[in-house]
Amino acid sequence: MHPFDEMDSTHEPSHPKLLDWLAEDFRRSDYNIRRLIRAIALSKPYRLQSVRPEGADDPALFAWSLEKPLTAEQLTRSVSTALRGQTSIDKDARSLLQPLRSSLPDILPDESVTPVGTALFLSNNPALNQFVAHSQQPDHLIPRLVGMQSDQERIDLLFQTIFGRPASSEERQVVCDFLQSGQSDETRLTERLQQAAWSMLTSAEFHFNH
Repeated sequence: MHPFDEMDSTHEPSHPKLLDWLAEDFRRSDYNIRRLIRAIALSKPYRLQSVRPEGADDPALFAWSLEKPLTAEQLTRSVSTALRGQTSIDKDARSLLQPLRSSLPDILPDESVTPVGTALFLSNNPALNQFVAHSQQPDHLIPRLVGMQSDQERIDLLFQTIFGRPASSEERQVVCDFLQSGQSDETRLTERLQQAAWSMLTSAEFHFNH
């Protein structure tokens, strides 16, 4: 179906027999939601990588995972989780959510692209900058990074927390050089770590659900 996440009476299912089987299994399990979610999440299509296989061009084949931009709520929770370790949208996070809702109004966009206006918003809006700067509790990401003994440890935690993966050798070198540039004290280290985190949070890799 298209859009691929929009399941309603106006969009025909791409695999009606599979949808019927899931519906029947859901009924037979006495409407066990956990069983349904587990079956979907453990399926091969659900676990496909977002890298498109060579020779596969039609998204309707479901040969790879389709990248989707995060909604305003998802992006706010993701930023809050990365920087503060909390998934709830508290009063402080709402100051970020409101402008994101204005910039990212579509819930199920037809095309997975980032308009120029959205890109400029993510790069320049003060709400995100303030949220990064105000994430200064001892258990928040930036203070934890500052308290580490080496830049290599900092880079490992930074990438694992924000991107959920290790840094490549090239990324590691770039971030290491940036952290070590200029004079070094705790205040400057904090500022550089905030800037590094900000650049990752505004990247396409973070903005899209892979």
